Amino acid sequence: MRPLGDAPPTGKRNDIKAILTLLPYLWPRGAVEIRARVVLSVLCLVVAKGITVGFPILLKMAVDQLSGVQSAAAAAVAVPVGLLVAYGG
Repeated sequence: MRPLGDAPPTGKRNDIKAILTLLPYLWPRGAVEIRARVVLSVLCLVVAKGITVGFPILLKMAVDQLSGVQSAAAAAVAVPVGLLVAYGG
């Protein structure tokens, strides 16, 4: 019977070598459009990470502001408006 596939590689992976092998395809010389897309993609990843980290802090601040409201009528208006703003965002 024939083996189903190659055995898994034993030894240390060389991630830096793999990145250096792919680098000419990610940052080609003379291709300004591709370079701009790579920069835009990395920028989008950084912004997404910032939103992911900052959103719980923003929600904590919103809850703290709502707990400081003394009247029930103000809270009854603030909660739906806050939910609409959060949904729009």
